[in-house]
Amino acid sequence: MLDTSGTLAVTDFAVVSSLSETIAIPSTKSFSQSPSSRPPMKRQEQAMRAPKAVPASACDVSGCQPQKAITATSAPPPSTTLERVRAGWREWVVRAGFELLGGIFAGDLPWVGNVVDQAPVMPRRVLPILAAVLLPVLCACDATDGAGLPPPPSAESMAALAKGDIGASRENLARAIDGVFAQEAGETRALIVMHGTRIVAERYGEGYADDTRFVGWSLTKTVTGVVIGMLIADGSLALDQPAPLPRWQRGGDPRATITVRELLQMRSGLRHEEVGEPNYTGDTPRMLYLDGRDDMAHYAETQPLDADPGKDWNYSSATSVILSDVATRALTSSEKPAERQAAMAGYLHERLFGPLGMTSAVPEFDARGTFIGGSMLHATARDWAKFGAMLRDSGLAENRVRVIPRSWVRFMITPSPADPAYGAHLWLNRTRPEGREPVLFPGKASDRVFAMLGFRGQYVVISPEQDLVIVRLGDTRGEEAESRLREAMATLLSRFPKAQ
Repeated sequence: MLDTSGTLAVTDFAVVSSLSETIAIPSTKSFSQSPSSRPPMKRQEQAMRAPKAVPASACDVSGCQPQKAITATSAPPPSTTLERVRAGWREWVVRAGFELLGGIFAGDLPWVGNVVDQAPVMPRRVLPILAAVLLPVLCACDATDGAGLPPPPSAESMAALAKGDIGASRENLARAIDGVFAQEAGETRALIVMHGTRIVAERYGEGYADDTRFVGWSLTKTVTGVVIGMLIADGSLALDQPAPLPRWQRGGDPRATITVRELLQMRSGLRHEEVGEPNYTGDTPRMLYLDGRDDMAHYAETQPLDADPGKDWNYSSATSVILSDVATRALTSSEKPAERQAAMAGYLHERLFGPLGMTSAVPEFDARGTFIGGSMLHATARDWAKFGAMLRDSGLAENRVRVIPRSWVRFMITPSPADPAYGAHLWLNRTRPEGREPVLFPGKASDRVFAMLGFRGQYVVISPEQDLVIVRLGDTRGEEAESRLREAMATLLSRFPKAQ
């Protein structure tokens, strides 16, 4: 520390009563830059070697008392001085080690200069030895975060954060958002992070905004699953009864035993190929765009059994269309397309979208009046977040109106007997059976996390433990980009602690 005259203040050092105690650990200090000033190390080295006496006004460790002048002849033997030197350095190394370890666990290393400034005085020849000893440690510390300190977050992601408390570190959250928008993860068009009832982060890609409707693709399946739950709560359907489809109820039809539960858990046993090689040969493209497009329920319901109902798990967009037909038939007995469409659209808006405030939601119907319940619901990112929040809150809308029973949400997030990572039209953060591709992030997040997932990287991730909903909408293609996006979403999720 400098005094008012610009010279080095001697009060920065513990002055002791013997020359051997000159070796002390200084507090944080500054040095004068004038040519006449010399660092404390030089002054103390001179003091150790100088033949003249130390001033009699020096203070000992018990207080400032006048002391008898100490001459060079009273210095302790070299062996005693060396032991004290070693003791001083041992104490410093232990403290420095704890600082470095603390920095590693906190995600930020202390400045090396601060650690060195606290070192005890030592002859120059020891410093190169110390540097050689500490170099591997410092290199290992640097290796923990790749190239050193993480890059600063982008201005776009910082601007995407809400004001005030967001429930997480602002910079860390902004960096995680940058990861979701990274080119390697595909094209992210919208991202919403809802913590509690508040949107704490919202960012859009170029050309998209908060009023843009996004097709949900297979996010729509979960909407269909919720509609089935509402009809069961109304008493219009039964979970463990055969699906009430006239086509399957004819005598001798083996599909007559398929239950609503088995359809919801993708265990119908119906033959289905979600995506073929080439793509257009798969059942889903054929149903949506080719020979099944005018009456998708007919295409799906006329497929033969490929396994016993309830035995095997097989992901199928056609199964969700069958459930849409089941729901429509529970609402109306009419076979007229316009009346079928009106019945389902009215139920969706009055019983689901209205209470949730999903004013942007637009369902698509085929020419037969069947809701395309496996893939075709359009809504803004904010409205998809409202739907996710309802599931997070066990069936309650933001205004605390109950949309579906708590027990139905519990059923939807119960693992299917044939795949523990799938519930009832919802994905679960569980390890999948060998040979099946990972879909979420088991081991990197709680197994209570669940999600709605859609084609090409549509995500509505729900974490009740963190009081969190994350919506990502965009276009991600290819296994490598899908993997990068999945990692980025896991990182984003990890930025939030468990809710208190």
